[in-house]
Amino acid sequence: MIKPKIINNEKPLYVSENKIIFSIGNYLFEKVENSQEKKIIGYYKSNFLEDFLNKFNFTSRMLRLGFHSILPLNNGIIGIQKNQIIFKKNNELKFKKVFSNFNGTRPLNILKCPNDNFFFGEYFSNVERKEVKVFKSSNIFDWQVAYTFKAGKIRHIHKLKYDYYRKGIWILTGDLDKESGLWFTDDNFKTVNKVISFGQKSRAVDLLIFKNYLIFPMDSPKQKNYVIKYSFDSKNIKKIYSIKNSAFHIKRISDIYFISTVPEPSLVNDTNYVYIYASLDAHNWKVISKFKKNFIPNNFQFITRYPEVELCSSKNNSDNIYGYARSIKKFSNSTMIWSLKDIREYLNE
Repeated sequence: MIKPKIINNEKPLYVSENKIIFSIGNYLFEKVENSQEKKIIGYYKSNFLEDFLNKFNFTSRMLRLGFHSILPLNNGIIGIQKNQIIFKKNNELKFKKVFSNFNGTRPLNILKCPNDNFFFGEYFSNVERKEVKVFKSSNIFDWQVAYTFKAGKIRHIHKLKYDYYRKGIWILTGDLDKESGLWFTDDNFKTVNKVISFGQKSRAVDLLIFKNYLIFPMDSPKQKNYVIKYSFDSKNIKKIYSIKNSAFHIKRISDIYFISTVPEPSLVNDTNYVYIYASLDAHNWKVISKFKKNFIPNNFQFITRYPEVELCSSKNNSDNIYGYARSIKKFSNSTMIWSLKDIREYLNE
């Protein structure tokens, strides 16, 4: 296996043109890869108590504080903080709230479409199975409801992904069998159709999109998890690889595909380790690293976030892949860096 390079107390958020954007608390920095010099490019002010608690990793995780994700744009950076969508212009440092009228502490992503529309879906515990909304904006500052899943239809939205082949958006939902699925819209949410509905086998948080098929890892604590392939020709699914536990992340970085798993409480899956898988073709996978979870018992892990390595978004012009280690023994609140060259050699052994 491959041991990544570790940088403590930094959260990588975006990599582009050999520059990495990362956060320390509520401050956003930029630096050239492999450099120690950093410059501040933004900051967010919440309130005195939350700003203070965000300085400590345990309370930051427990209260879901700090930058959850960012998306650099031509005119600035849009980001997600607890209960808020925030934005700063290129000539400013301070992030400002632009929207907060949604359920949950944060959506799992903000999608920017080729037509410059932005979308995100509500992600919250939703025990009562209330209605779940998708929000849309054409200018970042003004948001409105684009679509509403009726009460009882789904629990929450995991992620939205744009499909350049079919010119539309995939909506990934969970969590029970009838709630889990992959939905599709090609008319900006005027109509939404459930395309993939196979119970827990269609419970996914992220996916890879190809011309003739989709690849997604399962996110199920109830069943053994697999990498699933959905064929548009057969309109059926196929298990192509068994993984040790639930997966929250799947990404392509350069010519390599990656999956990162999460040891959720489960009677059928590994509950002790985070696994990082890599593949050259998205079909044949190999574990490149694994990390033991921290000391907190599984059934209480959700309070301080599940152990995981959150894979960092990249524009594919880096020689490395970056991950953020959370709730992992010895490495919590750390940047992990793997060399793509080392991974290629390992996969070709």
